[in-house]
Amino acid sequence: MGASEPALRAGLYGFNSVLTAISLGSVFWVWGRASAACTLATTLATAAAGAVLEPLGLPVPTLPFVLVKGGAVFAGRYVPDLNSARA
Repeated sequence: MGASEPALRAGLYGFNSVLTAISLGSVFWVWGRASAACTLATTLATAAAGAVLEPLGLPVPTLPFVLVKGGAVFAGRYVPDLNSARA
């Protein structure tokens, strides 16, 4: 995906994914396929945000985590198949 090796070694792509896994897998939902898919989507969103913001010289702190988690929690209200812990 064109990621730099120092960014991979520093764990920048795993940080937001771990935050998503913790929040969706234990706080908002029970851990399942939807939580795992959102965790993988966060990694892709981190790479995409890095590609967009790097030419501008801006960092990518937790923007992918906030976008994916917010979208998943919003979708969980309207998609009954997502395993929600708010039963």
